[in-house]
Amino acid sequence: MRSQSDRPACPFLDALIVLLDEEADTRDCRRRPELIGAMNDLEMEAVLAGASALTVSMIHASKTMLQVNDLMAPTLQ
Repeated sequence: MRSQSDRPACPFLDALIVLLDEEADTRDCRRRPELIGAMNDLEMEAVLAGASALTVSMIHASKTMLQVNDLMAPTLQ
């Protein structure tokens, strides 16, 4: 069995973790469209670079969850 340090890093998943950490740290509904846009860009970049279907699916699922949360967020007036 390979150790954690022997596994190749996935820059797309690393970038996804950073974006999700930003969302978790702020929980600022006004920033969600910006984060969703960044996830769109990341998803497209991953597809074009030939990332695995699992990686692209994880990015897409995370983006979808942010969109759902954005729809359910109370409107700020």
